[in-house]
Amino acid sequence: MRTMHVPVRADEETLREALDQVTRGVAEPLADPAILPTFLLARTARQHVKVILSGEGADELFGGYPTYLGHKVAPYYDAMPSPLRALLRKAVQTVPSSGKKVTIEFLLKRFVSDAERPWI
Repeated sequence: MRTMHVPVRADEETLREALDQVTRGVAEPLADPAILPTFLLARTARQHVKVILSGEGADELFGGYPTYLGHKVAPYYDAMPSPLRALLRKAVQTVPSSGKKVTIEFLLKRFVSDAERPWI
């Protein structure tokens, strides 16, 4: 299969212009940092092709986020005696918070705070 590679500029000036166009064209708040490179890629591709298939949404479809790991361990957590779960909750809450994205500390804190809620 043959492919054609086209460079896409992403310097400060191009990104600023893309930000202006995107903020004028998006009808609702959007917190996706990939919107600008995606916009630049789509704008460039539009000059060469009519249809593009992307991988957007594949994480949701195939459960690729680490946050879904909680569903696998929840039955084991549920099987623990209540005092042990309480001790584990207390231990997890003492772990210092991190500013990084989706850390093990964040996942553990989220899990123990929500694990005892009804499944619905």
